[in-house]
Amino acid sequence: MKKNHLEGQKSPYLLQHLYNPVDWYPWSEEAFDLARKMDKPVFLSIGYSTCHWCHVMEKESFEDHKVAEVMNDAFVSIKVDREEMPDVDQFYMQVCQMMTGSGGWPLNIIIDHDRRPLFAFTYLPKDSRNGQLGLIDLVAQIKKLWKENRDELREQASKIINVMANYMRFKKDAINAENLMHKTFEAIAKTYDEEHGGFGFRPKFPNFNNILFLLSYGSLHPETKSIEMARKTLLMIRGGGIYDQIGYGIHRYSTDPEWVVPHFEKMLYDQAMAIWAYSRGYYITKDQRFRLITDEIFRFAEDSLKDLDGGFYSAMDADSSSGEGAYYLWNYEDLEKLLGDNTSEFTAYFNCHTGGNYLDEATGRETGANILYIGANILESTEESDPFSQSTVIGRCIQKLRDARTLREQPRIDRKIVAETNALFGIGLVNAFMATGDHKYLNAARSLGDFLISRFIENDGTVSHEIIRGVISGMGILNDYSYLTRMLLELYSATGEHRYFEYATKVNSKMIEKFYDTDGGFFTSDRPDIPVRMKDPYDAPNPSGNSIAIWNLVILSYLQHEPDLLSYAVRSLEVLGGMLSQSPGYFTIAVMDAYSAYGKQIFLGVPYTSRFSEEFTEIYRKGVPPFVFTYPVRDGNGNDRYVSCTMNECFSTSDSIEVELKAIKERLRGSQK
Repeated sequence: MKKNHLEGQKSPYLLQHLYNPVDWYPWSEEAFDLARKMDKPVFLSIGYSTCHWCHVMEKESFEDHKVAEVMNDAFVSIKVDREEMPDVDQFYMQVCQMMTGSGGWPLNIIIDHDRRPLFAFTYLPKDSRNGQLGLIDLVAQIKKLWKENRDELREQASKIINVMANYMRFKKDAINAENLMHKTFEAIAKTYDEEHGGFGFRPKFPNFNNILFLLSYGSLHPETKSIEMARKTLLMIRGGGIYDQIGYGIHRYSTDPEWVVPHFEKMLYDQAMAIWAYSRGYYITKDQRFRLITDEIFRFAEDSLKDLDGGFYSAMDADSSSGEGAYYLWNYEDLEKLLGDNTSEFTAYFNCHTGGNYLDEATGRETGANILYIGANILESTEESDPFSQSTVIGRCIQKLRDARTLREQPRIDRKIVAETNALFGIGLVNAFMATGDHKYLNAARSLGDFLISRFIENDGTVSHEIIRGVISGMGILNDYSYLTRMLLELYSATGEHRYFEYATKVNSKMIEKFYDTDGGFFTSDRPDIPVRMKDPYDAPNPSGNSIAIWNLVILSYLQHEPDLLSYAVRSLEVLGGMLSQSPGYFTIAVMDAYSAYGKQIFLGVPYTSRFSEEFTEIYRKGVPPFVFTYPVRDGNGNDRYVSCTMNECFSTSDSIEVELKAIKERLRGSQK
């Protein structure tokens, strides 16, 4: 088979398209120069290797010779892996959402030679049907418009760029951190699903940002339903088909409000956020089920996504050759053969039926297959009983299915090791250690942190973006820098090792140099070849790079005795002030950062000893409130006193952690009045 111009690329997603008859090019000056020379627009297609609908469009259209013929005639075509170039993806996704009202992958944009957008769409079928324009007909229309109405297209493109540039000029507003916390809780409560847990209707994402906010807010305001909302959501996710009941781990999102039918890809960043949220849920509620779930997700990542070199792969595919989700689905007859006399108990527990319970997403028709889910019955389980223990019938059945599933074709793994998602996973691991005191999480976090330091961070603090097939490549973006800084600060807090602090300061300084906007806030990247330099303030699906950067600045301003860092944080929040005030539910992490930046953050100094990590676990076992950052104190005088401070003053010091925690809790209660 003939190769296209993707030969030599390392991205798994690009290499999936290497033998397409569509003459794909990578994002490069060569491709845009060719488009100018041939006087053709560019067909830009962005996706990722584990994306189900990307696979569908490839099979239907990009592998089809008729489609390739019309595309090669009308366009110069470029393929981009969104995980390899997240800044390119971010810009054009924002364009698509503005032009069409929605977005997703595959993301397809028709652009001119100057990279300005002309048309935007996501998945399209090959042929027009049921009133939906097909790709072949669309290509013909665009070719005609490019030839006959080019001036109008360019004028429209200029208007879109102007709108995007104006969109980046956020409306500044003053911030009242306490009021903003209340408004955010009210906004989340309005979207909360009382019956099924979670937020919104469909598609339903496991919005762990909201859960982290609710747990912190509920700790400060126990009279609200905040913690109960978080608790129910965490349990219902674990009981849903969105959770892999056999091999563990979180799927991307649910296509229904009941958490039953997911999109089956498993992303490392979702596992990272899940570990962070479930371990935090355990710490706040002491519900042992959340500790078990934290361990399950960790085991999945260690078993399925960890590279022998030390990092974690970015994703597991939704598809195998048998179709989307086939690895996770079960026919009733197969269950009977495997489980024998225990079939009835198992299938009743997991809602399986002889005719199947899994509906095809596109057609809504029964497929005869079953997806395992517990549903609302998980709310009736207890902390004392582990239904998945090998001592139970259900547990023994799960092990039989786990063994049987190893004989199936496993979904492909995208073996990119990306700095930002690995750092986010590291943040989750340190928080799991903080919550449980289990040193396996700290050991894993330290190993991962050391791997990231040695492979991704240069001596001056410059960060690379990814490792593909052992080769480090890509300019680091804001998320790479901000997530890495936070992970290093969390490791410094948990271990007391000064080297983590030193690397955190280096990376943070380089981040400010590369991305900080003097008007406030941080740009996503310093890439010169996209039309508008973007900022991403939204905490979805993960905390934004801006939000994490603000928290880092608050912590480092105190630790480094540099008030300018705090001023960067405050200015960044003020530039988001209008959006925070109008739609706080989209900025839940930023709202908590505002609470920290505007005087609520407390710093607990802990005397450094040779058993600092053990001391750390003992302190957290006594109950450290939210918005408290612990750090090692080395005064060189044998002083073993604890000290509690805000950004501006120290309000308590003693040789007793119990005294300090009492003083901190009183301080937090007083600050809410």
